[in-house]
Amino acid sequence: MKQRHLSFMTQQLGRNRKSILSWSIIWTLLGLLFAAVFKTMSATAEQSARIYEALPPAVLKAVNISTDYLTKPENFLSGQFLTIYLLAGSIFAVILGVNAIGGKVHDKTILNYVTKRLSRMSIFLLQAAVILVTLMVMNLVVGITLLISFNLFSGSEPSLSYMVSTFIGAATVFITFAAIGLIAGVKMEKSHALAFGSAIAIISFFVNGLGALAGVPAWLQKCSLYYYFDTTHLRDFYSLDARIFVLIGLSLLLIIAGAFIFRRKNLYL
Repeated sequence: MKQRHLSFMTQQLGRNRKSILSWSIIWTLLGLLFAAVFKTMSATAEQSARIYEALPPAVLKAVNISTDYLTKPENFLSGQFLTIYLLAGSIFAVILGVNAIGGKVHDKTILNYVTKRLSRMSIFLLQAAVILVTLMVMNLVVGITLLISFNLFSGSEPSLSYMVSTFIGAATVFITFAAIGLIAGVKMEKSHALAFGSAIAIISFFVNGLGALAGVPAWLQKCSLYYYFDTTHLRDFYSLDARIFVLIGLSLLLIIAGAFIFRRKNLYL
């Protein structure tokens, strides 16, 4: 039994190798670009700081800019790179989650796995484990290459504690959205599941990032998944927020619920 499970996971991880490679190449190149931009902009930090100081505090907070934004790579990364990375990674995680089960249900290839003496529960949980490993590897590669890029091209690099906290937190956010994709893929038609998961990511992103600026009530901002991984908190303290455990708990609940829903789903319709 363990050998069948390991063989299944190895096969599915192999199917994700192109995704891992593509993601790593794209964000490695973007990391090089951000490192070069940081070096250029830090040379004019004194002049730019005067402009930032003149802006309303609410605007600076909304876009993750502080007065030392151009002198500390941690601040620059949180305000620019991480903002884009979180949204793109969340949507990518939704796609992984939907395709892992929902995509195979949609094209009927799931029947090939069900008939290979693997229970539905095992298939679902193993696919969740494959996505977790895939997202962790992708984050590890991007984190390492980003450190190297800033060290080589900007003359300064973010602290190791910041990078570890950031990319563990980012992986947790991605896993949560992958869990949403898993359960949406089981419950909905594939295209609807993709649209649903992506909409949650985009709406959550803007509610958290621009909610205060737009006058969104505080209670509604807490409904955003990104609230539980706040880049402003990371930028100020360079450590994981304890609220991250809310995302971990939500991911586990969604995966367990999805496994039971998949167990009862008619795969022959």
